[in-house]
Amino acid sequence: GIAMVEAKIDSVTFKPIIGNTYQVKVIKMLDFGAVVEYLDAPGNEVLLHVSELAWERTENVADVVNMGDTLEVKYFGKDPRTRKEKVSRKALLPYYFNINLRYKVSSIEKIALTNYYKMLIFYYIMITKIYFL
Repeated sequence: GIAMVEAKIDSVTFKPIIGNTYQVKVIKMLDFGAVVEYLDAPGNEVLLHVSELAWERTENVADVVNMGDTLEVKYFGKDPRTRKEKVSRKALLPYYFNINLRYKVSSIEKIALTNYYKMLIFYYIMITKIYFL
């Protein structure tokens, strides 16, 4: 009785807080994302755009999520341009830089890049040591 009414009121008055994470459930699959519902507030839906599913380029939403999946997303507030709420799953995933995602890199180029980064780190260490002497 009363608990159900209170739960419904909480659901209607639910306002996510920017920067917080929320549990959501996938309730609809679209070509450009997935409609998810906050588990804390059933009936409150938001679009999880395909670009916010994973760090890798995602062609098909079903490659990452399925109907009924429960996910954790981060709330970013309303987009000032579109005035729509923005949530992200990938913001909670670790980012791994992979140079092979877009470019075919030969092993010689990989060695050159690795040596270049080592050289930059070496120079940074040397400059900071000189600065602190």
